[in-house]
Amino acid sequence: MEDGVIRQHKSGVWIISSPNSPQDVNLDHIEACQGDAPATIDFKKKIYWMC
Repeated sequence: MEDGVIRQHKSGVWIISSPNSPQDVNLDHIEACQGDAPATIDFKKKIYWMC
């Protein structure tokens, strides 16, 4: 699983970001499994997106 800080991305999507990376909320692409993009969480559907 992931460890880090839950933050809300500028698009409104919730992400798990590294504690030292608050700038992750401004990334252009947060698609799952794309490079080192942060993991995403959908609290309404109760889905944790991971590779």
